[in-house]
Amino acid sequence: MELTDFYSRMRGEVSEFASPRSDSAAFLNWFLENFYRLETHDAIDSVSDQKKEKGIDGLFVDEEDEIIYIFQSKYSPTDNQSQGDNDLRNFIGARQWFSDEASVDRLLNSTACQDLKSLVRGKNIKDKINYQVISIFVTNKNFNTHAKEYIETVEHFETFDCRDLFDKYTYFADDENTFPAKEIFITNHSKIDYNLPDGTISKVYSIKANELIKLDGIQDRTLFYKNVRYGVGKTRVNKSIKNTIEDANEHNNFFLYHNGITIVCQSLNEDLSNNKISLSGYAVINGCQSMLTFYENRNKLSNNLFVLVKIIELNLTSSRVKKITYFANNQNSIGLKDLRSNDSVQRSLQREFEELFSNQVLYRRKKGES
Repeated sequence: MELTDFYSRMRGEVSEFASPRSDSAAFLNWFLENFYRLETHDAIDSVSDQKKEKGIDGLFVDEEDEIIYIFQSKYSPTDNQSQGDNDLRNFIGARQWFSDEASVDRLLNSTACQDLKSLVRGKNIKDKINYQVISIFVTNKNFNTHAKEYIETVEHFETFDCRDLFDKYTYFADDENTFPAKEIFITNHSKIDYNLPDGTISKVYSIKANELIKLDGIQDRTLFYKNVRYGVGKTRVNKSIKNTIEDANEHNNFFLYHNGITIVCQSLNEDLSNNKISLSGYAVINGCQSMLTFYENRNKLSNNLFVLVKIIELNLTSSRVKKITYFANNQNSIGLKDLRSNDSVQRSLQREFEELFSNQVLYRRKKGES
């Protein structure tokens, strides 16, 4: 997709959010769904669409990571416009409203619009003043030199101009694609062969993430098997992958952290002497979110970031593909609370409850505990 095509597609998609919203609110709504991957109702409930919004066009709270995201959007009706630093500086000043309870009260008692006040009350911001505040500025203009220089000086500040949006943009194509053969390099580490008596071939490799993003169909999501291509919401796993990618010191550990990607293809050919494999008629059936995160952060991938990849040679129309897809995407996940249930604080609390209340009051650290 060329930049001019992106402009056209973006405007068409934003227009679908416009009525009865303003263009700026519609643009932010589009951004929250397409880039922050919020569900439609969450995106709508995070946007303020009235004047006197005190520089805050949207508000979203991540309860798991204890982060308050404040948004401002600037939408231009014409392409290739320039965005300076004045709007950015004014927006950063909006953080003052979230510094303590008194500041939140001042915001609620100010001339701010009712939309914004409703967001602040509805998300119980007064009870979350200890949360980290991150400012996010999004525009369909292009940052000029002054804007870029200012952005570099501010912490906890995420910005997206038209070029950033274009680089990270993915969409849902209407048609299915059949991709031509694609060669990708594998590592020279050991691989696993698991072949069934009926002739089904499956192999497990270690492959660099920057090789995986060479596969066709990521931007329009036709790479992903139709049963899973819509399951790409903003999740804790997505954020963890993104955080690991952004920390180059963790790239060597990524293979240990990540569950891997599963690919089904019509044909798999190996050229192990050259550490290459060739795939044709392929689709990702598990790992859709990971592949999108790799693509969106592709400029930060290094040659040290490896992924466990399972490749199964099967006809994509077979019933077995549907079964594999179902089981691969419906395994029970372990919640963040369960992961923290074994830390020393939780164990200590459980012991104290037992000592104080015997069996009258039970403190359960995790699901299924008797």
